[in-house]
Amino acid sequence: MIELIDVTKKYKYRGQYVKILDNINLNINKGESICIQGISGKGKTTLLNIIGGMLVPTSGIVNVNGTNLVNLPQHFLSEYRRNNVGFIFQQFNLLYNFTVMENLLFPLLPSGKSLKAEKDKIFALLDRLHLGHRTNFPVNHLSGGEQQRVAIARALVNNPKIIIADEPFSNLDGMNTKLIIELFNSLKSKGKTFIISSVFFHPELEQSFFNKRIMI
Repeated sequence: MIELIDVTKKYKYRGQYVKILDNINLNINKGESICIQGISGKGKTTLLNIIGGMLVPTSGIVNVNGTNLVNLPQHFLSEYRRNNVGFIFQQFNLLYNFTVMENLLFPLLPSGKSLKAEKDKIFALLDRLHLGHRTNFPVNHLSGGEQQRVAIARALVNNPKIIIADEPFSNLDGMNTKLIIELFNSLKSKGKTFIISSVFFHPELEQSFFNKRIMI
């Protein structure tokens, strides 16, 4: 489903090129769950952004279902992300001063779906994440753990085939980590593909969730 061939990414810094990723090769099949681990600064977020179609590599091939993302113009990359990818950002990237519901409706606007019809699904998702009582709260009034769960909910509202998560447990306590693990396991059983970066080792995920772990 996803194949990376000799993917390299360089950035220009103070007149010199710094190599963040160096000839990464990776295969991820439909329904697999992959953990990408490594210390901060090793390129985990960069790799996730490339797989998610948010960054273009300096060189290499990124095949998703036979389509090389590297060759796609930006409007097709936007369509790819909208139709296939749910992204959980490390820094949340929520719309502050907007409510939880507004943050979850916003990704649905380009899809042309009836927002009224989608609200029932959103309410159910928020209830599952123990956020039903926060529906009309501005997200900047929420705790860090609540914002993390809103970010997770937002990534799932489009029913994506691929879920890309950058340190999704970093702001969650033990109880909510277990809640998200149960949700992820449920989605995996339905054939969703997960690509998760993490600095930390999560025993519950390692034993029952991930198909493989990749160190970069």
